[in-house]
Order: sequence, then C-alpha cells, then structure tokens
Amino acid sequence: MIGKLAPKQYQGVMMGSWMLVTGLASLFAGDFSGMIPEPTGTTAVATNPGYAKLFAELGAGSLAVGIALVVLIPFLRKLITDKRGGGSARRSAGCCCSRCLKAPRLLKPEALRDEAEG
Repeated sequence: MIGKLAPKQYQGVMMGSWMLVTGLASLFAGDFSGMIPEPTGTTAVATNPGYAKLFAELGAGSLAVGIALVVLIPFLRKLITDKRGGGSARRSAGCCCSRCLKAPRLLKPEALRDEAEG
C-alpha cells in the first residue's frame, strides 16, 4: 500500500519509515511485557489480573488512536486529492508529465498503469 500511494521520489523514505516503526513496535512489545510483575501464584487465576489490566490499557489506547484516525479521514482525503478540482495530487505538486495530467482525481495506481500500457 505504501508503494502504491507514495510518490516515486518518496517511496524509499516511506518504506524505510515503515521498517523503523515495525522495529520500534518490537521494542515497545518488550517494554510492555516487562510491565507485568512476576506472578506470585501458581495458577492462572492468580496471574490474570495483571494481564487483564495491561491489555485493557493497550486496548483503550488502540481504540483512542482508531477514533482519532477516523476523525482525520476527511483531512487525509484532502491531502491525496487535487485542491484545484481536477487531476491527481502529483499534478498539484508540480508534476507536468502526460500521465499525471490525465490521471484521475484520486491517485489510483491501477488506472495509471493501464494508461501507461495502453
């Protein structure tokens, strides 16, 4: 998806950012696992409250981020459409190649690929 939506000159940076975020997520996963105290009991019932609290907090954080992203959808759509009413986002960025001039309003790689082939 990143390779399809990002302009060619930014695809490498976007893929690198994706890998960086994946690595940071792995580090955070290790930190989160360290938040669970050593179990004092030997049964699952004794250790479940610690896990329940941690996963409730992670779930609430995920829900908050999800709601924020849903609220940002209109703004994000404006970023990938042309503000002048026609053409693609690349055209508004100053690209003047014939492929971008004929591109649909939203960046749709399939349509661009079909135009280049046909």
